[in-house]
Amino acid sequence: MAVNFNGLSSGLDTSAIIKATIQAQRGPITSLETRRSDYTTQVSTLGKLASKLDELKSLGKDMAKTSNVLAFTIGVGDEDVMKASANGESTAGTYALEVRRLAAAEKDRSVAFASDFSQVKAGTLTIATAGDTAGPHNIEIQEGDTLDDVVDRINSSGAKVDASIVRDGTRSYLQIVSSESGHTIGGAADDAIQITESYNGAAGAELGLTQVTQAQNALVTVDGLDAEARTNKPSNIVPGIELDLKKLGTTSLSVAPDKDGTKTKLKAFVDKANEVIDLVKGATRTADGARALDPDPAIERLGTELRNMVIKAVDGVGTGSNSLARIGIVTNSTGNLEIDSTKLEAALSKDIRGIGRLFTKEDSGIAASVQSLVKRYTDTTDGLIGNRKKALNRRVDQLDSQIERMETRLTRLSTTMQKQFTAMEQAIASYQSQSSALSSLYSG
Repeated sequence: MAVNFNGLSSGLDTSAIIKATIQAQRGPITSLETRRSDYTTQVSTLGKLASKLDELKSLGKDMAKTSNVLAFTIGVGDEDVMKASANGESTAGTYALEVRRLAAAEKDRSVAFASDFSQVKAGTLTIATAGDTAGPHNIEIQEGDTLDDVVDRINSSGAKVDASIVRDGTRSYLQIVSSESGHTIGGAADDAIQITESYNGAAGAELGLTQVTQAQNALVTVDGLDAEARTNKPSNIVPGIELDLKKLGTTSLSVAPDKDGTKTKLKAFVDKANEVIDLVKGATRTADGARALDPDPAIERLGTELRNMVIKAVDGVGTGSNSLARIGIVTNSTGNLEIDSTKLEAALSKDIRGIGRLFTKEDSGIAASVQSLVKRYTDTTDGLIGNRKKALNRRVDQLDSQIERMETRLTRLSTTMQKQFTAMEQAIASYQSQSSALSSLYSG
């Protein structure tokens, strides 16, 4: 084991000398550690940026629907008759409506069976429903299948029906109900469900299915015009409005633009874009605003592209609403987006539907542009952020290796210096011992 005399003979503080020497040699390591910390911080920020971009992409996808850009105030005179909600580019106006018939699904029922586990005769049940392009569906009833087994076979067949067992207290019945109400408009009501039974078994009873409820389409009169729909939640009777029919009766419907609601939706977009822009700054700038160590030009460009989206003109939209800047979403002095309330109010008053088209225009609207932009940065195969993180992590690994090698060299240097100082102290101690012996000899 090495012995450290630590200046006992020389009077030198050798430990302090070694420590100061090693500390002086750590300068390059400290520099590398700072670079590694910067790169690690950038990797973390890029992860947060990718997450925020995914949120922006999700919002962009939502805003491809007019109902997620524009808000409307919907008023219904008698909500016991119907309720209503905006689901698209609605038109302001007042309508008189009468619900004359509610939609109903076809329902078919078997003959009575003693129990859920009574045997059904083997054979084939063929079910076709209106509008089911994948049908008809053949359900094979196996020898020994019970009523309960047949329910399971029907529900797993892919046929657009729901099968169940209903009971009257003493007997069980197989019941089949169409998954969709109504029937093909202009077609026969009895075509909603078409069932063919074919049996070849030796035991059990046949189902003997018969119709107990005929399919029926909803019928609504709008300002004197009859409109038919397969569902009680029609979305094509009043443009941009989904009705929820409750019962027969008359009521009124009013639709008006909701400026405040629309402003809230647009502010949500601006806020989400600014969250991304702030993270871009964090990935490319230091705390004092200076350019970060080796910032990625592609990430810097992301902030620029988001800001450029403000002035991008969308073809096919009225000139008063064909860009974010024209409707009052502008870039401020810090590089973030903000809403010019005066311009937005004017745009909402002049052409609120134009604002909807600005976002929802297929392929070129703001919603589509946002999704396309984000995809280039976050794509799992060749997204710019993923590639940048890989490059930074490689640099971190390289720096770790360099730091480890330099730390090893410093450890060896410390060990060597310790041995050298120990040898020096031992030599001085030996010389001092010899000198003391000679002094004693001469003095005696």
